Amino acid sequence: MNKIHKKINFAQNFSSLGKGRRSKILLFFSAFVLPTLKRKGIFWNINKTIHIEKFGREASFYLGGYSDLMMLKEIFMDGEYDVSTLPSNPRVIVDIGGNIGASALFFSMKYPSANIYVFEPNPDLLPVLQKNIGGHPHVTILNYAITKERKQFDLYINPRNPASSSLKERQTTTEKIVVHGIPFDEARQQLSIDTIDILKFDIEGGEYDMLSTMDRSRVRYYVGEVHFDLMDVSPESFFKLFDQCVSEVRWMGSGRKRAILSASCR
Repeated sequence: MNKIHKKINFAQNFSSLGKGRRSKILLFFSAFVLPTLKRKGIFWNINKTIHIEKFGREASFYLGGYSDLMMLKEIFMDGEYDVSTLPSNPRVIVDIGGNIGASALFFSMKYPSANIYVFEPNPDLLPVLQKNIGGHPHVTILNYAITKERKQFDLYINPRNPASSSLKERQTTTEKIVVHGIPFDEARQQLSIDTIDILKFDIEGGEYDMLSTMDRSRVRYYVGEVHFDLMDVSPESFFKLFDQCVSEVRWMGSGRKRAILSASCR
């Protein structure tokens, strides 16, 4: 009985994110059913556009299946990027690893006047990315990866969990595609960006290669996921990149394999 109560409470909390009766019902149903089906190895998709409300603003979001639901949870409910020390009025936000646009949607709702540049190399995600944020003012979508050098890269994909697509091969990978990658500073210069107020990253193991080869003095604030289980670098070596910053690390789960880093560098 306790398990049922927990499931109901989880679904009720999720439904509070919805705007309007239909969206609240869809979120409740999705949060109640999809996690159970996933545990049984069943990946069932909702494939509906819902309306959500955050920061007193409304937006639409295309809800596919379980992985989309978990992204909503992490970003909009758990506050993965809702850090109190973020700049109060950022002008430029760069989102590296935009996936289906949940994080960019969060930032556009919190900072509606900011210019947001979203980098996502997986072409299969572009239709949903466009649905979720393509129509938002001040949002630019760029279909390539940020890497330590300009060249073509293999992107490894798990179709059941597009959020885990990575330039690093792993056991759950079932296919790969070739994508274009360019260094961060080259992309910044092409876009005529001088200073970045917030740099968000979630690039599944590519963090150190990107951060160690870019001009970090151009960024005021960093927030993102760090995947030590996908990088050939120790936490100590990684965090040395932010020695001159005021940083906070929130470890995810056990084993100190993944963390959320937030760092104020100006």
